[in-house]
Amino acid sequence: MENKIINNFLKDRFVDAELNGNGEILVYSDIEKEYFTLKNGVGIKNSSGKLFLKLYGKDVLDFIHRISTNNITGLNVNEKIETLFTNDKGRMIDKATMMRFDYDYMLIGSPDENYRLHRWIDRYIINEDIKVEQEKDLFLFEVCGPQAESYLTLICGKFIDALDNKRIVNVNIEGLIFKVVKNELPGGISNYWLFGETSVGKKLIEYLLNHVSVFDVQMVGEIAHNIFRIENGIPVFPNEINDNYNPHELGLMDYVDFKKGCFIGQEVIMRLDSYDKVQRKLVGLVFDGKPNENEYDILNSGEIIGEVTSVAYSHKFNKNIGLGLIRKNFVNPGNKFVAKNEKEKLSIVIKDLPFSK
Repeated sequence: MENKIINNFLKDRFVDAELNGNGEILVYSDIEKEYFTLKNGVGIKNSSGKLFLKLYGKDVLDFIHRISTNNITGLNVNEKIETLFTNDKGRMIDKATMMRFDYDYMLIGSPDENYRLHRWIDRYIINEDIKVEQEKDLFLFEVCGPQAESYLTLICGKFIDALDNKRIVNVNIEGLIFKVVKNELPGGISNYWLFGETSVGKKLIEYLLNHVSVFDVQMVGEIAHNIFRIENGIPVFPNEINDNYNPHELGLMDYVDFKKGCFIGQEVIMRLDSYDKVQRKLVGLVFDGKPNENEYDILNSGEIIGEVTSVAYSHKFNKNIGLGLIRKNFVNPGNKFVAKNEKEKLSIVIKDLPFSK
């Protein structure tokens, strides 16, 4: 699903980059330096592999409002809102960003070669005046780090200071036209999306990397970004955002509005909320050894009480850390359990999210 033009351009520019089997850039230069930049400077991640769905028709807003979890009826032109798509059992299909422009709409969802979100939406279109198309000629760069706002003010101007969690701003820098939005992540972290046409993206990366001024600006690959998102307890598809889990368990209830009326999965999600029936919770994990993969059961005295969903080596803690879903009555920080698969068994300790400093 990656934007091959942007991806190949970056591979040519960073000739020493380390790639995975799918051609994604795992490391541009050095994992530790990229991680340090995310924690202290300005990290730029190529996220052009996301799913971009363009929606047309007079029924778009009402339809997406009806099938997703958030209230989007008040969405104005050049505004965006995050919403969830869940199945009839209240479990996750995807977390997506809905955007409204002058004449159409866009949903930006998770990278997924099976296009689950697109197929899910198509499943429920019957007589509505809606047309859904995949857009593959777009780039999206995520800009994150404590210096990101100041750096983007240098690049884009003072309007960056006034960006909230809804506005979409059009930017023109020396003929490079793109859009900018601000997102609030768990742990009080802000990141910015810069997105537009692929032809602009190639030139924009060069511009960004050539106009760093006093800032520490670097491209960051999948490995460093994965460490950062695990430390901050951010669930992603397919590790945590999948049809094994519901929004309660993943801490995504900020994107669910029970006052809006019906949506797919509402009855189950509301019942879980009303009767305190949520079974599991997303937690942080610290390993006493090196996990070799993501998939482990979490055991307490031989009983399976949860599963590991993500793992990474944290340079901040000098330990292997991860995310997992475990039963609520076992989630107290400091509790010790065993992570086990067919190959190995490791001791783990439960941590609150985001991981403490």
